[in-house]
Amino acid sequence: MLMAASFALASTSPAFDGQQDVPLLPPLEEIVHVSKKVAFEVAAQAIKDGVASDTTVTMENLEEKIEQAFWVPTYKSIQLYEEF
Repeated sequence: MLMAASFALASTSPAFDGQQDVPLLPPLEEIVHVSKKVAFEVAAQAIKDGVASDTTVTMENLEEKIEQAFWVPTYKSIQLYEEF
Protein backbone atom coordinates (compact mmCIF):
# COMPACT_ATOMS: atom_id res chain seq x y z
CA MET A 1 0.00 0.00 0.00
CA LEU A 2 2.94 2.30 0.62
CA MET A 3 4.07 1.78 -2.96
CA ALA A 4 0.55 2.51 -4.20
CA ALA A 5 0.59 5.79 -2.27
CA SER A 6 4.05 6.63 -3.60
CA PHE A 7 3.12 5.93 -7.21
CA ALA A 8 -0.14 7.90 -6.88
CA LEU A 9 1.67 10.92 -5.46
CA ALA A 10 4.45 10.66 -8.05
CA SER A 11 1.91 10.59 -10.88
CA THR A 12 0.63 14.03 -9.79
CA SER A 13 4.08 15.59 -9.93
CA PRO A 14 4.60 18.31 -12.55
CA ALA A 15 7.91 16.56 -13.26
CA PHE A 16 6.20 13.19 -13.93
CA ASP A 17 6.18 13.57 -17.70
CA GLY A 18 9.85 14.50 -17.87
CA GLN A 19 9.61 18.28 -17.81
CA GLN A 20 12.72 20.05 -16.61
CA ASP A 21 12.91 22.84 -14.05
CA VAL A 22 9.46 22.23 -12.57
CA PRO A 23 8.50 21.54 -8.96
CA LEU A 24 8.66 17.96 -7.76
CA LEU A 25 5.38 18.16 -5.85
CA PRO A 26 2.04 19.34 -7.22
CA PRO A 27 0.81 22.80 -6.23
CA LEU A 28 -1.07 23.12 -2.94
CA GLU A 29 -4.17 24.19 -4.87
CA GLU A 30 -4.44 20.58 -6.06
CA ILE A 31 -4.37 19.08 -2.55
CA VAL A 32 -7.96 17.82 -2.69
CA HIS A 33 -7.45 16.07 -6.02
CA VAL A 34 -4.10 14.63 -4.94
CA SER A 35 -5.46 13.45 -1.58
CA LYS A 36 -8.39 11.66 -3.21
CA LYS A 37 -6.12 10.05 -5.80
CA VAL A 38 -3.76 8.74 -3.12
CA ALA A 39 -6.69 7.56 -0.98
CA PHE A 40 -8.17 5.71 -3.95
CA GLU A 41 -4.95 3.95 -4.88
CA VAL A 42 -4.17 2.92 -1.30
CA ALA A 43 -7.70 1.64 -0.69
CA ALA A 44 -7.72 -0.17 -4.03
CA GLN A 45 -4.48 -1.92 -3.10
CA ALA A 46 -5.91 -2.87 0.29
CA ILE A 47 -8.93 -4.40 -1.44
CA LYS A 48 -6.69 -6.30 -3.88
CA ASP A 49 -4.51 -7.53 -1.00
CA GLY A 50 -7.56 -8.64 0.97
CA VAL A 51 -6.69 -6.47 3.97
CA ALA A 52 -9.39 -3.79 3.67
CA SER A 53 -11.12 -3.62 7.06
CA ASP A 54 -14.44 -2.35 5.68
CA THR A 55 -15.88 -5.19 3.62
CA THR A 56 -18.66 -2.96 2.27
CA VAL A 57 -16.09 -1.07 0.19
CA THR A 58 -15.59 -2.54 -3.27
CA MET A 59 -13.80 -1.37 -6.38
CA GLU A 60 -17.22 -0.45 -7.78
CA ASN A 61 -18.14 1.91 -4.91
CA LEU A 62 -14.68 3.05 -3.84
CA GLU A 63 -14.86 6.55 -5.31
CA GLU A 64 -18.27 7.10 -3.70
CA LYS A 65 -16.99 5.89 -0.31
CA ILE A 66 -14.00 8.23 -0.52
CA GLU A 67 -16.30 11.15 -1.34
CA GLN A 68 -18.51 10.29 1.65
CA ALA A 69 -15.55 10.07 4.03
CA PHE A 70 -13.60 13.05 2.69
CA TRP A 71 -13.34 15.88 5.19
CA VAL A 72 -13.93 19.37 3.88
CA PRO A 73 -13.07 22.17 6.30
CA THR A 74 -15.64 24.83 6.98
CA TYR A 75 -14.80 28.04 8.71
CA LYS A 76 -17.04 30.45 10.52
CA SER A 77 -17.02 33.89 9.07
CA ILE A 78 -15.58 36.61 11.21
CA GLN A 79 -16.18 40.30 11.23
CA LEU A 80 -13.25 42.57 11.84
CA TYR A 81 -13.73 45.69 13.93
CA GLU A 82 -11.47 48.66 13.82
CA GLU A 83 -9.78 49.49 17.07
CA PHE A 84 -10.34 52.92 18.58
